[in-house]
Amino acid sequence: MKIFFSIFLAVMIAVVFSACNNNSETLTAPTTSGSWTLTNIPGFESGFTTSGSNIFVATQGEGVFVSANGGSTWASVSQNLPSTDLRALAAENTYLFAGGVQGMYVSSDQGAHWSAADSGISTGPNESPTPPTISAICVRGMSIFAGSFGSGIFLSTNNGITWTPADSGLGAHAIVYCIALVDSQLLAATNLGVYRSTNNGITWTLSNSGMESTLAGSIIVSRGTTLAATTTGGVFASTNDGLTWGPRNNGLEGIPYNTVTCIAASDTTIFAGTISGLYVSTNAGNYWSDFTSGLPATNMLAVVVYGGSVWVEVYDSSMNVISVWSRPL
Repeated sequence: MKIFFSIFLAVMIAVVFSACNNNSETLTAPTTSGSWTLTNIPGFESGFTTSGSNIFVATQGEGVFVSANGGSTWASVSQNLPSTDLRALAAENTYLFAGGVQGMYVSSDQGAHWSAADSGISTGPNESPTPPTISAICVRGMSIFAGSFGSGIFLSTNNGITWTPADSGLGAHAIVYCIALVDSQLLAATNLGVYRSTNNGITWTLSNSGMESTLAGSIIVSRGTTLAATTTGGVFASTNDGLTWGPRNNGLEGIPYNTVTCIAASDTTIFAGTISGLYVSTNAGNYWSDFTSGLPATNMLAVVVYGGSVWVEVYDSSMNVISVWSRPL
């Protein structure tokens, strides 16, 4: 089973989030506090994916880490990664694809060796220097899609050796936060709204009908319902593969700016991270309950469901500390 996870940080939060500084090669076992467990994960705000029995996470500043024992211990696989400031991560067979502020990188051996993979990826008119920041990655069989920070979407069919533009119809200067596979369609969450492609990225059309917020940062699917997290409108849902949307914010009232920073699902259980807590829904987002109790702070940076547990990355502004916690479902 592969889990591809993409996350955006809300642009309305006037805080600079610093990456966890841990220079050890192997991280120690977790400690427990109440129903939540403080883990040793160095962070996963830039990506979380699995390949076989290995879990990989990407960070903003510390590169890529791997765990071969379900997250009990972690080791760096960033020794020759050209840049450790990452924004996206995905896996396909033995290949890892990492995107960051200096472009795209690929490893064909589970992170033991990395190389730049930017051939054909160009910088858009609103971004400098070259290559562009890669902010989203989606793997669909032999097709690998890389979304960028203002330079469009690119497609590779040869494991990242070469890339071609795949963004006809995408809005100019679109910042792509997430690319998701929904049935046979592709959906791209951007600062201009949600775009939809029915022909493997050849063309895209804006698909915002019913969506009050145009800045969508994350998209997931739960039992036939597609849900999108936005910065100013909360959560929106679609039951027709992204053609039309409707709000699903019952229980999320009172969240500052209606900012939902991240969203994840396991079957019918959905988690939404906000700037004021973690919320859970078991009915496709029709109602949300507060799930924050026991966490050290309420500002959620990332959330993922894996191995029968929910993992969240939390920012404590009072201590300027980022930590990752887990809890069984």
